[in-house]
Amino acid sequence: MNQKTLVKLVPKDGKGVVVKVDLVASTAEVSFNGTTETRKATVVGSFKSLSCHTPFQLVKQKGEYNIVFAPLLGGGCSGSKAVSASNFTKTRVESAGRDSMLHTMFFEDAKLKLDQLMSLSRNGTSGIQVAELEKIDSELEEAKDQVEKTKLAVQYGKLGMIYDDMGYYSRAEEQYLKCLNIKQELLDPKHPDLAITHNNLAVLYRNMGHYKKSEKYYLKCLSIDEAVLHSKHPDLALTYNGFGELYRKMRNYEKAEEYLGKALDIRQEVLDPKDPQLANTYNNLGMLYRSTGNCEKAEEYLNKCLSIREEALDPKHPDLAKIYNDIGVLYEKTKNNEKAKKYLDKCLSIREQILESNHPDLATTCSGLGVLYEKQKNYQKAEEYFTKALSIREEVLDSKHPDLANTYNSLARLYKKTTNYEKAEEYLLKCLSIRQEILDSKHPELINSYSNLASLYEAMEKPGKLLEYYSKIQSALT
Repeated sequence: MNQKTLVKLVPKDGKGVVVKVDLVASTAEVSFNGTTETRKATVVGSFKSLSCHTPFQLVKQKGEYNIVFAPLLGGGCSGSKAVSASNFTKTRVESAGRDSMLHTMFFEDAKLKLDQLMSLSRNGTSGIQVAELEKIDSELEEAKDQVEKTKLAVQYGKLGMIYDDMGYYSRAEEQYLKCLNIKQELLDPKHPDLAITHNNLAVLYRNMGHYKKSEKYYLKCLSIDEAVLHSKHPDLALTYNGFGELYRKMRNYEKAEEYLGKALDIRQEVLDPKDPQLANTYNNLGMLYRSTGNCEKAEEYLNKCLSIREEALDPKHPDLAKIYNDIGVLYEKTKNNEKAKKYLDKCLSIREQILESNHPDLATTCSGLGVLYEKQKNYQKAEEYFTKALSIREEVLDSKHPDLANTYNSLARLYKKTTNYEKAEEYLLKCLSIRQEILDSKHPELINSYSNLASLYEAMEKPGKLLEYYSKIQSALT
């Protein structure tokens, strides 16, 4: 440890243990008197300064030592009381009240860490370790019988949001559902806090590609919002905005425009013109018009979003990376390859710095660059980026996620162009398998898969297969 940050703590009677605390790292080393043994320890609780006589408690949990700086039950604050290793078990058994106090303190420490990680995750998740989150979850579980359930639910919700930001969707789902179970037990069915969790689950399931589940939770959220909130409340706009993005992904463009229009009306009326929430609606409207082929309107709204975010956000903010990505894909569609590469490279530069190497958003940018290089007929580069996207998506996404199907489709298209028909067939069939399971029988993307296979089998001179998929197209269109 750096000597300038150390404080040496000793019990009042000078016996038992000696603790050296690193004030910067919030860690400690514990030496047991009469032995040469030294153990690492974690500092629990907040402190502004320490002296050699600061009261402390040495506690062992699951084989780990913790140094607690706080008043203890039974007059423990009158002097430092160290529990020796030999007497530890007996003391803990006899101190049920103290256990309760310590669990509460561990909960408060976990809460503080979560608040810090929540703040960090809003600017990227590369510095957050899963092991750290798992430890916090463990601390919450240990404390759950000692703290109010409503407080516990809030912390589960925070954990879910951090996991969601990191792209660990199944872990996020677990935390959100724990939060929801508590709230459903304790709150009125129309309580606004219940709407928050419904919204978070809706966003999560949208990210996971489970669009029907997402719609179910958005409807639950909307039912509460419309019942208890003012018609111009920002939270109502948040729900409308999320609904709009969901329907865009479901290709229900009419409903998407309806809900995004409602969100825009509220946000333009009640928010500052430079508010990032307004930028989010501009972003989603730009994406909607890009999807419908109205590239002029798409560019208008995406540039409105960009103007706000470049002024309001940190240069490495995830939302700034997103708008760079979305503008890059728009320029790729309008065949402005130079601008497309400029914005996609900006996005990639930010995401590589702030996200983990297997984050789904990184795969999105790699996929966009793959399409760009494919259109430029740089097939080697295109394959490189599509393969990066596939590697991430196969690792972190559900095996039936729409984005995984899209990546299979992109690689198949590339391999068909390079006459590697066997690989093209392999990936087209993988894509079809997902789309048949998750999409309606008349969905345009499913028909697109049939069409791609028919085209491939024509090139491979397999008339029987060509007729099979041509018949599927006809059946889906009637």
